[in-house]
Amino acid sequence: MSAVEHLPCLFMMLRATSCQRLPAEKSEKLSKHYGRVAVDVYDVEKEIRYNMELVRKMNGRCNLEDWDQVTLTRNIQAGKGIGMSLVNGMFFRIFSDWL
Repeated sequence: MSAVEHLPCLFMMLRATSCQRLPAEKSEKLSKHYGRVAVDVYDVEKEIRYNMELVRKMNGRCNLEDWDQVTLTRNIQAGKGIGMSLVNGMFFRIFSDWL
C-alpha cells in the first residue's frame, strides 16, 4: 500500500460506478471542525453530478446542502458507514472508520 492509502479521508461510492476520495485535509476539517466540506452527489438515472456541501452541525450531525443553501430533507450522522439514498434518484455513500 502507498502512503496515500493510509491517509484519513472520506470516500463517496457512486452505486458501483466509481469511488471518489475527499482530500485528507478536507476530511480532517469535517471531523474536527464545524463547517462545510464540498462533495459530489451523483444522479444515477440522469448521469449528472451535482456539487453539494457536507455541513457538520453543532450537534455532531451532518446535512447535505446544495450551493444555494437549500437543505436536503434528511440528515446523515457522522460515523462508520454512513450513507443515504434519496427518493429523487440521487445516491451517495460517505464512510470513514476514524470519525
